Amino acid sequence: MGGDITVRSEVGKGSEFSFNVEIETGRVEAVHDIIIKSVIGMGKGQKDLRILVVDDTEENRQVVVRLLTF
Repeated sequence: MGGDITVRSEVGKGSEFSFNVEIETGRVEAVHDIIIKSVIGMGKGQKDLRILVVDDTEENRQVVVRLLTF
């Protein structure tokens, strides 16, 4: 996609991930009605969906969990 991703990590402090992508400015006429879709079930034979949320701050984990369970 013409971009890159980097990580900087320091023991005892944590890690910082960053990325750059080359994109073009969007056009208003390219936007159509937004359709919000929700998962109503898993396909036959698929295992339950599991998402691992990792952060060293409890409040951050709670925010992400709330966003994912909305």
